[in-house]
Amino acid sequence: MTLPSDYNERVYAGWLGKVIGVRFGAPLENWTYEDIRDNLGELTGYLREDQGKIFKPDDDTAVPMVLVRALEDYGPNASVADMGETWLNYLGDQHGTLWWGGYGV
Repeated sequence: MTLPSDYNERVYAGWLGKVIGVRFGAPLENWTYEDIRDNLGELTGYLREDQGKIFKPDDDTAVPMVLVRALEDYGPNASVADMGETWLNYLGDQHGTLWWGGYGV
């Protein structure tokens, strides 16, 4: 399989778009259109998250990175078990990015 010459640029652009979307969307995550309209009215700019942190880890970016790590560790034929092993090896247990993982499931 031959990759397009601009493959790395495409991956970078896609990842950059994802991270920007995650950060700009964070203040309204899980809000419905009605919640936004009723609580904030018409939005004409970005909302700020004034919580003193520029970067906050989150599952929307951490999980894809862990899966990429599994591909690096196990290769393109990584199994589901390999993905799970990578998850266990690279994410902290009951704290950090996915501290809620598995509770109440």
